[in-house]
Amino acid sequence: MGRSTNREGRFVDEPRDEDAANECRDISDHQASPEVQADADEVKVWNSQQLLGSGREAVILHGSQVYRLLCTRNGKLILQK
Repeated sequence: MGRSTNREGRFVDEPRDEDAANECRDISDHQASPEVQADADEVKVWNSQQLLGSGREAVILHGSQVYRLLCTRNGKLILQK
């Protein structure tokens, strides 16, 4: 854990980048349960590690638009335009 300050100037613990990267990998290792998976012809299921690889960012091209998929320090995913 690292230390940073919050809006009030108090020190708070936050995960180190390698901790968050491990959390992203741990989260992406989970497979969707059979009840949740749809027919392969209907919906494709992607593991986040397939998109992010060993990094924390992936670029997704959609038509003429460029999106960035980011894994945050807290292991959450954000899609930015």
